[in-house]
Amino acid sequence: MVLFFFPQAFTYVCPTELLAFDAAHPAFMTRNAAIIGASCDSAEVHLAWLNTPRDQGGLGAISFPLLADVSRAIAARYGALNAENVPNRAVYVVSPEVRVQCSGWRARGERSS
Repeated sequence: MVLFFFPQAFTYVCPTELLAFDAAHPAFMTRNAAIIGASCDSAEVHLAWLNTPRDQGGLGAISFPLLADVSRAIAARYGALNAENVPNRAVYVVSPEVRVQCSGWRARGERSS
């Protein structure tokens, strides 16, 4: 499984990340890897984002589920929350035995190398 966190729906960068995962979804499927996107937004916010056309800042239809971690418990457990209690952009590759095999994240404003 590939679990990734994004800060918030309806922000200017997040759609590009989710749409890139959506475009890569077939390749993940050939490797039997599920993709799950997560933020601390509510399910209603995720639904509104999915129901908003892409040319209007929404996602439209995507091929993987979005997790609404409103309690922030999952993001906290994975160490993805920043000082503002919002998830950093973070990606975790999790084995079938539910062990994190690889992780990476960066704080807002940091440039990845």
